[in-house]
Amino acid sequence: MFVYATTGTLVSFVITHTDIPHIRAVLWLPIILGLAFATLFFTVSFGFRVMDIDLQAIAVALRLSTSQTINTLPIALWISALALLVMAAMLIIGYLYLPAPATAQHCGSFVPF
Repeated sequence: MFVYATTGTLVSFVITHTDIPHIRAVLWLPIILGLAFATLFFTVSFGFRVMDIDLQAIAVALRLSTSQTINTLPIALWISALALLVMAAMLIIGYLYLPAPATAQHCGSFVPF
């Protein structure tokens, strides 16, 4: 939630202050954070298979009839990672198409043409 709140704050600041030179560079912070967390979430989601195998081995060793399975957390991590990747992609597009300070006074919209 912190990443999305920070991203929204920075994007609104950049949009309202296009007259500051190089203000678009501020967008790289949420882009890097989004990509880093998406990579972390994808990597961690693959580790649950190993943990399930270990839990089943422990259940067999203790002669238990059932073992714990974790199915929803990897799916939630994939969804969060995809949302972060979409956010990073949108920020990269915004970085490329936001008006530069010299054209900010003449541009009425953010459409690149």
